[in-house]
Amino acid sequence: MVRRFWELFTGGDIRYCRAPPGLSPDTAQYRSFRTRAIGADAEYGTIFTDAHELLRASGGLRIQGPLVWQPP
Repeated sequence: MVRRFWELFTGGDIRYCRAPPGLSPDTAQYRSFRTRAIGADAEYGTIFTDAHELLRASGGLRIQGPLVWQPP
């Protein structure tokens, strides 16, 4: 769930996230995650949306422009 929330929140792919929770794209774990993410979205999509809205409403998110990723 943490990996999927990270992807939805940043608009990124977990393979570009530092480990943990990042996953290398050439592993069985990453392929399994991609398959399970579809089911997670269907089953928990509302929870993801509610959590994001709660963070925004609480003032806990102070995003100033687009999120970016830089390689380590």
